[in-house]
Amino acid sequence: MKDNQQIRYATVSDIGLKRTKNEDAYIIEENDDNSRQLDYGGMLFAVADGIGGHACGEVASMMACRGMSGFIYKINTKPKVLLRYLVDRFHAIEDQISVCSTQNKNCAHMGTTLSTIVITGRTALIAHVGDSRIYRMRNGRLTLLT
Repeated sequence: MKDNQQIRYATVSDIGLKRTKNEDAYIIEENDDNSRQLDYGGMLFAVADGIGGHACGEVASMMACRGMSGFIYKINTKPKVLLRYLVDRFHAIEDQISVCSTQNKNCAHMGTTLSTIVITGRTALIAHVGDSRIYRMRNGRLTLLT
């Protein structure tokens, strides 16, 4: 069965009312120009927000998004295997941030949220840590997925 629905997306980042700097980062990847078709290719969306009140939150969020870069090329695997890759990638990112935090005294205790959705075929896999949210809009209605 062929489904011609399009995936439409937008990004926006707002510093909010309490912070003096924006610690948001995001990454969007497609594996080819035709991948917005739900029955073809795949897409990755990730958003990270540095933990406020800790040093280097913007560094941690950027590291998290960079850590997701290239993941899109693993999507030709079965969903269970892909989910394992996704969990492993989250742990690798956590390790990288931890190493950076211990090696750089100014970035001690840095951290970030990370919310990711990988879409391949008619399957969407979500992984997240922290309070950043993923929503789905369908027929004009938002549904919280995380």
